[in-house]
Amino acid sequence: MMPTLSVLAIPIVVLLVAALKTFGINQEYERAVVFRLGRVKDPKGPGWYWLIPFVDRAVKVDTRTITLALDTQETVTRDGVAVRVNAVLWFRATNPTRVITVVENWQRAVLQAAETGLRDAIGQSDLDQLLKDRAVINQRLMGMLTKAVEQWGVLIDAVEVKDLDIPESMQRAIAREAEAIR
Repeated sequence: MMPTLSVLAIPIVVLLVAALKTFGINQEYERAVVFRLGRVKDPKGPGWYWLIPFVDRAVKVDTRTITLALDTQETVTRDGVAVRVNAVLWFRATNPTRVITVVENWQRAVLQAAETGLRDAIGQSDLDQLLKDRAVINQRLMGMLTKAVEQWGVLIDAVEVKDLDIPESMQRAIAREAEAIR
């Protein structure tokens, strides 16, 4: 009597586990991109969804806004001054299917594009413009990033230059010039 009970219990447990694995649940801010035998299906929104066991695979994408502090970038301005710049980036996934199928690691790709764009935007600006008009730099950087990442299904909400360090010798020269003007 005992061996038949265990023989029946094992398949029942396996079927129960397989049945539980066929359901997925997304939070309000998540979308699941479903692959059926390697082909993409429509993304599943918030709530529960059903997957065909051993046929479907789901990849979840977080659609909340991500805040990222860019690493300090050392670059040279258009007028030849070496500067160190920090920036903050806010972005989010708007098309979960494209985020998964077009780019391998979308968050890292956005980070790399932002760091490269930051160096380019600083390189196109004079030191005076960097010090006085950061809004123009932020807009230029936003345009560059939007153009780069929109094909990946990502939306750049905002990007801002946070901190600008210039060499001490340049700071002294600027102070002497300001003093001479006064």
